[in-house]
Amino acid sequence: KYTLDLSYIEKKDSHEPKLDYENNLELFNNLREERKRFAKKFNQNPEIICSNEILKHLSKQQPATPSEIMSISGFTQRMYNKVGEDFLEIIKEHKKSSKIHQHKNELPKHISQTYLLIEKGYTLSEIVNLLKLPESIVSIQIESIINYYPNLNIDSLIDKTEFELITDEIRNGNDELKEIKKTLPNSISYAKIRIVKVALSSELNF
Repeated sequence: KYTLDLSYIEKKDSHEPKLDYENNLELFNNLREERKRFAKKFNQNPEIICSNEILKHLSKQQPATPSEIMSISGFTQRMYNKVGEDFLEIIKEHKKSSKIHQHKNELPKHISQTYLLIEKGYTLSEIVNLLKLPESIVSIQIESIINYYPNLNIDSLIDKTEFELITDEIRNGNDELKEIKKTLPNSISYAKIRIVKVALSSELNF
């Protein structure tokens, strides 16, 4: 994990949201570490590879294309030939990571505990018992969580065999909960079916 260096970042503007400032700071340090790697590779001073001032502009504007990065003040073709593509890839990955964290921060407080239990690998029945809530309520919470965070690993929630049985029914064109339930073993509840449905939907739309 990259260490954070505060020394080259301008003082936070009082009008700049804290989360944006911290987000830019993290990206600045990621770019700085990449610059250090190239400085060793080319046996050059890091400032010659790309100045701290330019790194600050990159971390704030977060360009996504070659033309956008070339429009950054002070960023030259020479710099692009050395570090441009790598910088763009770091910025791209940073944006993905920031989006995921934003989804986490947007989770309503009343379902954040459910989210943490999913992350820790608890099953649906274990979560129901721990939270002392009806399975139907927990399943609705999980649907919301998956919509917020479509890449969440939910493998532990439902038995693999049951998950596959539900998936097969849905992919065979069976879309109604009652109809799906009729074809499956009694151990498979409506709650499990709803969870699998939303998981498959998020997977397709992600």
